[in-house]
Amino acid sequence: MPQRFESAGEKKVADFLKKKGLDFDYQKPIIIRHDDKVSIWYPDFYLNDFNIVIEYFGMVEKFSYVKSMKYKQAIFHKEKINFISIYPEMLQHEDFEDVLWEKIKNIIHHKVEVWKKLDERAEQKELMKKRKYHVGI
Repeated sequence: MPQRFESAGEKKVADFLKKKGLDFDYQKPIIIRHDDKVSIWYPDFYLNDFNIVIEYFGMVEKFSYVKSMKYKQAIFHKEKINFISIYPEMLQHEDFEDVLWEKIKNIIHHKVEVWKKLDERAEQKELMKKRKYHVGI
């Protein structure tokens, strides 16, 4: 049975993710720390291979929705959760898929750069250990 989405906007995002062959879950439960408590949130999309959340904010004309949206974005940012926000007007542009793809690639690229730096630091520490043990031989 085909996946059902809560909006046409979410379906458009899902179709794009499928087209790119990305492994994702729709409304996958994730644990979020906020306001001195822990909660389970269900983001619209979760890219499993890259730990990226994609949220489609489709009701930006409603004040209470915007307030909730901004709170959610602030928590994602504070907790260092990689996330991408999608809005209805973005879906109207013919380059929507290119823009979303660039956002995903930018997060992945940043993650790769962080891992490279961590690997370099680990290698330097290992090298320093070896030098320390070989001093005076």
